Amino acid sequence: MVAEASARGTPAPVADIPPSREVLEMIGGGRLFRPDTAERLAEEVIRHFTSDPVPVGHSEAQRWDVFGARIEALYLRLTAAAEPGPSV
Repeated sequence: MVAEASARGTPAPVADIPPSREVLEMIGGGRLFRPDTAERLAEEVIRHFTSDPVPVGHSEAQRWDVFGARIEALYLRLTAAAEPGPSV
């Protein structure tokens, strides 16, 4: 959702978790919220529509080829660092 919103120059509420922070750093903007309760999400959605717009993205980062390559590199890095799962 973050990638699609950024490609349109539209900010989206994003849970404040490590992968989301990395994506926002790559696209250059956005607003994070603590994902501990549904109420936090509701508060952020209300703030999203009632406060000043949040700047989103760098024009180059919003290109799908550039963004896709960065996301692929991130996934490869994360999966390489992950512990192997159980064998089937």
